[in-house]
Parts: sequence; structure tokens; C-alpha cells
Amino acid sequence: MRAYRLFVIAFYLWLIGSVLGCPAPLTIQNADYGKVPATYQQRIWKYMERNLTDPYSAQYRFVGDPVKGYAYLRGTIEQPEFGYLVSVGINAMNQMGDYTGEQMYTFLIKDNKVWKLEDYVKREIVKDVLPSRPIEDGVGH
Repeated sequence: MRAYRLFVIAFYLWLIGSVLGCPAPLTIQNADYGKVPATYQQRIWKYMERNLTDPYSAQYRFVGDPVKGYAYLRGTIEQPEFGYLVSVGINAMNQMGDYTGEQMYTFLIKDNKVWKLEDYVKREIVKDVLPSRPIEDGVGH
């Protein structure tokens, strides 16, 4: 009986987290995405220098331009961080001096801040779609 209660409580917590974890369309539309610095590629290189064994041998392939998006940096209970998502393929040498093969990374950039997103971090690309009708108090008419 106790296991059943724990399961029910866990299920409701998960359900609440799933519902609260999605920002409203009005929040997405009015969010502060900041600016993409002209030197965003250098900022990503600088960020990765601290994390690679041999950063000077790394080969970077930027996939497309930065796109508006958001990511849950602190879990889905907290509000997401808005900014620009950048996909980068990086091929770097390991400690043995061999290239490891290209691995894909996603970064979130906002103004002068850079975050490397782990695979488990929920992220979303935002499309610039304006509502077809005026919205007042979050309700379309």
C-alpha cells in the first residue's frame, strides 16, 4: 500500500512538472532573447578550450546560423533561459593523440553568456509566428 501511495505521489509530481515545464506562447513571444554577439564562434572556442584535452587541435564545424530558442538549464520546474541555439560539430584529439571523431554539441548564447547544453537538457527552437488575432490577457479573440 505504501509503494502505491509513493507511486501516485511521484506520478502527480511528474504530471505537474510536465504541465508547468512548457512556457506559454505569450511568454515565448515576449521573452528577452538578448543578442547574438558577432564573435559567438570565438566565444564557443574559448568555452571549449577549458574542456578539451588538446583544444588547439580541435576542428569546429558550425551547423547553420544561431536560431532563437530556449533551454531548461535548471530543470523543467524553473523557467527556461531564452537565447539563441547554436549546433557545432567538434572533432578533437584525445590524450593518445588520436582524433575522436566529430561529436555534436548544442550551445545556448545570450548576450555575452555561453552555456553548453547536455543531451538531457530540454531545449526548443522558437519560430517567429505572430498570433493571427489580437491577444488580451492571454486569451485570443
